[in-house]
Formats: sequence, C-alpha cells, structure tokens
Amino acid sequence: MIAIPGGLQVGSHPKGIMRVLALAAALLGTAALVGCGSAGQPYSPTIGTSNPVADFSIAVTPTTASVVAGSSASYNVAITPVNGFDSSVTLSATGLPAGASATFTASGGNNTTIASRASGIISNYTLTVTTSSSNPVTPAGTYTLTVTGTGGGKTHSATTVLTVTPTPDFKITVTPSTYSVSTGGSTNYTVTLTSVNGYSTPVNLSVSGMPGSSSGTFLSPTVTPTAAGATTTLTITTSAVSTPFGTFNIGVTGTQGSTVYAHTAQLALTLYPG
Repeated sequence: MIAIPGGLQVGSHPKGIMRVLALAAALLGTAALVGCGSAGQPYSPTIGTSNPVADFSIAVTPTTASVVAGSSASYNVAITPVNGFDSSVTLSATGLPAGASATFTASGGNNTTIASRASGIISNYTLTVTTSSSNPVTPAGTYTLTVTGTGGGKTHSATTVLTVTPTPDFKITVTPSTYSVSTGGSTNYTVTLTSVNGYSTPVNLSVSGMPGSSSGTFLSPTVTPTAAGATTTLTITTSAVSTPFGTFNIGVTGTQGSTVYAHTAQLALTLYPG
C-alpha cells in the first residue's frame, strides 16, 4: 500500500501507483511521496536534480571612457566566482587601437593571471589602456575593447568603449618668410600662433640663427594660440658697423612646457652693405 497525505491509500499495482503519483504531483508539486513497495520496502521516487556548475562572471566598468592621445584610461574588471569556482583566471584585452597598450593590475603588481576567491566574493582588478602621442600616434576614434577571462575550462568576455581624441597642439608661421635689408637697418615680421584641436596654453617665443651684432625682440614674448591665430611682432635690428652681410636662416620657436610642444618657423634674412 502507498499512503498519500490526507489519508488516501492505494494498492501496489504499478499502474495504480503511477496514477496516484501523477495526481499527487499535480496537487502537491514537488512534495515528497513516501510509501511501501510491493516487497514491503520503503518507496522513494527520485525527483530530477542537477549539480551546480562552478563558473565565474566578468564585468567591466565604466562602459565608456574618453582620453586625449598620449594619456591613459582606467577600467575596473570585476571577477565573481560562482558555485565554488576555484581556478585561476587569465585576463586579456583585444580591440586596442594602434599605438595603445593594455595592462592588468592585481594585488602585488602587474599581471594577467588572477586567483579566484570564494563564491560570490567579487575580485576587482584595474585595466589601464595607455595611448600614444608619438610615432605611432594613436588615431582619434571610438574603439570597442573586449576583455576576456579564461580559466577552469570557462571563458567569458565583457566589452567597454574607448574614445580617443586628437592631441591639442599649435602651429607657428612667420611672414614675410624672406626679407632684405641693409646692415644697420631693422625689419619687422609677423609671428602667428594658431591653436589645433583646442590648444589653449601660453607659448614662449624665442629666436635663433641671428647674424653677429644683431638682435631679435618680440613685442609679446608669450602668446596664447587661438583658432583664428594670435599674433605678435618680431623686430630684428642690425648694426651698420659689425653685422656681416649675407643671407641668414633664422628660426622662430614656440615652446610650452617641454619639447613635446615645440615648433619652429624659418625665415630668410638677407643683409647687404649699408
């Protein structure tokens, strides 16, 4: 006999048992059914179960970052073990633009292999993407980066976006580019500094290649470039007595901070006897 909650009893005939089990399952869901088999032994139907699979998940934040070429962007990579996952996970990044590199930082230094922690405990690592402002220059654009974790026979990926903007810069021009004057005379040049990609930092001006016993003076030795072009005047003064005659290539250089922001314009000055 098989006892059903509520006092109902049925015989041990297999068909009868199956009908009762179906009815009990419909009424009681997954409730346990306990009874006796035909041999008087306990009867315990097995309800299907599956063993949880050890795994991990990966997430990258933020979902987008923007940098100027030559600087770096940082992302957080979160690894979450699931169901007792205890293998190491190797991280990699693909989709990087030209001139860019990626490093993963974990406790104790830079590496790409990370040890998982207990289930549900999130491990955070830093992905640093470094771009270049020199050869090869990282091109401006928007790039989808894929961060992949592999370990314990499992592979998972997450994506993020990197936007690279052009490096701010400036250009310098001098007009006129050629000039002739007798020794002992002076001449004026217009120096124009134009902003490129939003450059807005003051630039210091200097002059080189001057002939002996001559001088070059800027009306404003420091100029902030603008998109339309900011100007100043360079005056070159010579000596009738000691400045040699001939043609001289003179450089006008604008510098800001370091040689990364240094540009030179050339002019030709021809001196003849006064």
